[in-house]
Amino acid sequence: MLTQIHMPTVVMMGVIIETLCALVMVVLWRQNRQALPGLGLWALHHVLQCSGLFLILLRGRIPDIVSIGLPNLFFIFGSWLGYIGLEQFVGVRRPKRLATLVLGVFSVAHVLLILRGADINARALNMTVTSVFVFAMSALLLLQHTPLRLRTCTRWVGRVFLLCTVVYSFRAGALLEFGYLETYYFQSGWRESLFLMVVTILFVLLTYAVVLMINQRLLMRVHSERDKFAKAFRASPQAVIMSRLEDGRVLDVNPGFTRIFGFDPADVLGRTSIELGIWISAAERERVMERIRRDGRIDNHSVTWCHRDGSRVHGLYSGAVVDLDGILCLVSVVTDLTAQRKEQHERERILAEREKALAEVRVLSGLLPICASCKNIRDDKGYWSQIETYIHEHTDAECTHGICPACMKRLYPEFADDAPPSTPP
Repeated sequence: MLTQIHMPTVVMMGVIIETLCALVMVVLWRQNRQALPGLGLWALHHVLQCSGLFLILLRGRIPDIVSIGLPNLFFIFGSWLGYIGLEQFVGVRRPKRLATLVLGVFSVAHVLLILRGADINARALNMTVTSVFVFAMSALLLLQHTPLRLRTCTRWVGRVFLLCTVVYSFRAGALLEFGYLETYYFQSGWRESLFLMVVTILFVLLTYAVVLMINQRLLMRVHSERDKFAKAFRASPQAVIMSRLEDGRVLDVNPGFTRIFGFDPADVLGRTSIELGIWISAAERERVMERIRRDGRIDNHSVTWCHRDGSRVHGLYSGAVVDLDGILCLVSVVTDLTAQRKEQHERERILAEREKALAEVRVLSGLLPICASCKNIRDDKGYWSQIETYIHEHTDAECTHGICPACMKRLYPEFADDAPPSTPP
């Protein structure tokens, strides 16, 4: 039955299938080129494989230098580009000295074999052995050198590459043992037809495994982003509230909400902010929600809320509408400025007292109305008081009392001789 297989038909089916695989990879590259590196090289790998098969299909209709010389180059260097793309995909850079040497030897041998008109089996063996090397490198990369966290999504691609290595190794052995290829390639018999069908199936499996690998990697990125968001959500010192936009029911709150408003999460979930009573002014809440419905967000809006214990919470409110699994939700962030406002008021009080003290000091530096007889002082309100009282009220000085020599002679003449002089000698 295998002897009756029409080889051009097999090659044509390979071209069609490989074209479909290339289209799939191009679509995946266009969709995920920003998120996942290396997909462009993998798409180019499929394009080169498809181009090589198409040139083989045209053999006899185009110059031999094109139909014979280019396909093997496309196969090998397309596979090598796929390997480079896999390195970029998993974020691993392996040494390439040996690979550079092998590719260089293949290229030189390929050119020499074509120029000397060597047998088709020698050219096929050169390509097959090099393919074994590249496929083995790809399998080793995905099964051994890929980081552990990514091996769950790369192992199936690595196993398909391992199968490719085995199949191409059997082909290399068959070429050495039987040399079954004919000068006219489409008359090479059942062995080559079987090989082409198996390779086509392997490339379909490879494309399927790569699609699964990409999907798993995207899921890993989604889970990673969710973990990052969850950690930031829980660790934020601000109050973060997630609620449904439609009815305002709270879906989740972070520990910052409990610290700022005093409500435990169990007391909040499924209730609205109105039911919780954290808005002092219903009109203020309606103005905020109106802006959110109109603009989709609001930033740093100054609001005063009510703590669970009835105290006031002063802060800034920011909110944005987001789509979570098809449900419009409101993500609200409250920055608590209560402590800062208290500190500001305290600073303002201290500054006011300082300004008042400085003003009183300036009064003493001006003209002071003093009675020429009793020496009382008239203050700025028109009242007369003793000089000691005035100085005590308007400065930090304290007054003590004694008797000057002049008053000593007048009041206590018997002690006047012992008093110190009133003026320096």
